[in-house]
Amino acid sequence: MPRFEDPSSDRFWEIQQQGSTLVRRFGKGQGDGRRVERDYASALAARWHAGELSREKQAEGYQLVDAVDGGLGAHAPVPGRSVDAELRAELARVQRELYEARGDKAPKLQSRQESLLSRHGAELLGDLAPLTDLVELEWRAGLIDHARVGLAPRRVNTRTRVKQLLPDVPLYQALRLLVEELCALDSARALRAVTLFSLGSVSFEAALAALADGAPATLRELAIANTSSLRFTVGLRRDREGDQEAGAELGEGVVLPPSVTGLRVEPPLAGGQLAVLCGARAPALERLSLSCGGAPSHSVADLEPLLAATSFPALTTLALHDVPFHAELCEVLCARPPLLAHLRRLELHGGFDDDDAIALAESGALAALEQLDVHNTQIGPDGVAALEQAGITLRAEDRSEGLITIEQVRKLSPDKRAEAAARSVAQPGKWQQLGRSAGQLWGLCQGRSPYEVSIELPALRCRCDCPSRKRPCKHALALLLLAVDDQVPRGDEAPDWVPQLGQRENWLDDPDDPPF
Repeated sequence: MPRFEDPSSDRFWEIQQQGSTLVRRFGKGQGDGRRVERDYASALAARWHAGELSREKQAEGYQLVDAVDGGLGAHAPVPGRSVDAELRAELARVQRELYEARGDKAPKLQSRQESLLSRHGAELLGDLAPLTDLVELEWRAGLIDHARVGLAPRRVNTRTRVKQLLPDVPLYQALRLLVEELCALDSARALRAVTLFSLGSVSFEAALAALADGAPATLRELAIANTSSLRFTVGLRRDREGDQEAGAELGEGVVLPPSVTGLRVEPPLAGGQLAVLCGARAPALERLSLSCGGAPSHSVADLEPLLAATSFPALTTLALHDVPFHAELCEVLCARPPLLAHLRRLELHGGFDDDDAIALAESGALAALEQLDVHNTQIGPDGVAALEQAGITLRAEDRSEGLITIEQVRKLSPDKRAEAAARSVAQPGKWQQLGRSAGQLWGLCQGRSPYEVSIELPALRCRCDCPSRKRPCKHALALLLLAVDDQVPRGDEAPDWVPQLGQRENWLDDPDDPPF
């Protein structure tokens, strides 16, 4: 049990964590002292409180004289802890069958997988087992493949759930605790992708630091999601506190896991944070997608380390969303910054217009690109023609036109009953905010609460926040059926809850289908 002593007196203080219980002993001299126990909602909550209490004692002048088992709130994985091989093999077999299953067999296999995870949660997930309401896991071959950390159940108040499971823990520290426990799991030794969700805080600094310290070398994808709770918090700061520079915060110096080759940052960043991110070091990073909007102080100067190829020397694919300084960026690109020497794919979003396109075409700066994507800009036929005449391969067409057929919808449907259920929902009167744009469909479908449905075209990647185990669900199929019947009106701009194009969560699943 870690022991602290006050050098100015003979007082001592000891603390030990036993699962979700903290045991403290304190007194004077060599006696046993007084023993106090306190139970917490989870082992992670107990660990955090152990660290806080220990730091308080050190601030009071106590000195650590014995640290047999840590006890300072730091995670210490059990040496040699590993998942039973037979259990992992059984889980892998069920997951393989589930991946290949169609029709009525899928729900049974899904239930079997959930049963295995429930019965063996302590072995597979350690202290994370009682906290799965805040972590969504995808498994492959019996190991965790993709973790969405901080993702609370649909229609559950995230702050309330965190307070229940991790009482008194600050929201940004709660996200860090979840990341630390995830990285310590034997089940996560082949972790490939992590998506960080806001738990109601705008800060991702502590979670990113924990990921950089503990992530396995298999980690390739890292994403920070733009959630409704994050947008609400940022909006509150801007409207009520007058903080126009509010946005997602990554810290004073972003440290990325060295193995990451793909990074996606969806939310607008706080003032100064765009420059911090572009100045981070990530020598293996090949694909980057980020938002340049948000704080009014953001400028093209923030992108200087990125464009100079000093921060991400291996970068070949870049997507810049919501660029407010498009004219200034085009001027810099026309000057042929070092990044263009090895960049192969570039996607631009925002107010880029024909003048920008013509300037880029005449400069010849983008001639080495394999693909330039401008379908989410204001570039019209004149700009497209200028770029094409300059020999630039474009992705500029409206991909949502004429690409959906009833045969495609039937092929996607998990079974005939799902298609029949979808037809009962494919009525415009049961939908709100129906819309389509270049490459996307979206709508809110009636339910216990409106279900958010969006589909990326032409790949037909479907997203819906309903609890159905079938994927795609009847709501996604219904939206496709409405599109087939030309009952989805064109919208100028997708609502905030619709993911940005190219920002799908499994954006490296198909290496032949570039993420942007």
